[in-house]
Amino acid sequence: MCTPAGPGSYRIGSTAAPANGGPGVYAALTAWRRGRAQADEVPPFHVFGNRVLAAIAEAKPASPDELLAVPGVGPAKLDRYGEEVLEVVATTC
Repeated sequence: MCTPAGPGSYRIGSTAAPANGGPGVYAALTAWRRGRAQADEVPPFHVFGNRVLAAIAEAKPASPDELLAVPGVGPAKLDRYGEEVLEVVATTC
């Protein structure tokens, strides 16, 4: 099980992967997002923005409730992508 990174490991507005949030998790999430966006025929930012992916990589949620607590993840995104995101996090950690 992954442990969440400490606060401040990723500066909001930065385009770099989170320092302590697991660059592997962030990279896996961006790869997943790219594939999902292509499948849905939408731009990647319509799935999740970089900041949201960085926050997910930092939090490393293990449940739908933990994912819902990440800023930028609401009920609609949770319903649409939650299971896949949690699987990416779990398999990358």
